[in-house]
Amino acid sequence: MTQTQTMTDLALVTVRHETDLLVCVQGRLDIHTKDLLVGCARSWAADGVRTLVVDLAELSAVDGFGVAALLRCRRVMRARAGTLRVVNVPGESAQTFVRTGMYDGEVAHWTLA
Repeated sequence: MTQTQTMTDLALVTVRHETDLLVCVQGRLDIHTKDLLVGCARSWAADGVRTLVVDLAELSAVDGFGVAALLRCRRVMRARAGTLRVVNVPGESAQTFVRTGMYDGEVAHWTLA
């Protein structure tokens, strides 16, 4: 099932299969949009998601608050014995995510149905 959570500058398109959830982040992840992602991560973890894959291929911008939000999402998942993986980080942001330990350069391709 595909769902979309949106805010003015951020859309989260999700596809769930059992306890795995793919989240395609579209737009800006920053001080103004971070709470949507963190709130959704809490809800997904409480609803039984154990593997959260965050695809940043369509991320247009990220600031320090956005990076911190993803780190918070990782803590949320770990608190529920889950994991968070970040894939497809755009070029300029890749080094920041590598330094946090959330990204290892993985490129993944999806077909959202």
